[in-house]
Amino acid sequence: MSDLIHPELSYKLIGALYRVYNELGGGYQENIYQRAVRKELIRSKIGFIEQVDTQLQSKLELGILASMNRNGIIFKRILRGRDR
Repeated sequence: MSDLIHPELSYKLIGALYRVYNELGGGYQENIYQRAVRKELIRSKIGFIEQVDTQLQSKLELGILASMNRNGIIFKRILRGRDR
């Protein structure tokens, strides 16, 4: 795992996700896990944004194929790559 761009943040994030899983286990709907992860990220002081509008674009110059709202959680620092 030495290729991680932000190793400390990545380990912190993985730990937060494991804490949620260990607490809830399996079998719940996605929105339950999303709320639990949100609360754990806030508690762990990990920055994130939710409900991100995105567009699916073709690499074959077909233009925008679809617009969608991502229900998941996006971690800004990991998305931006190597900026520290």
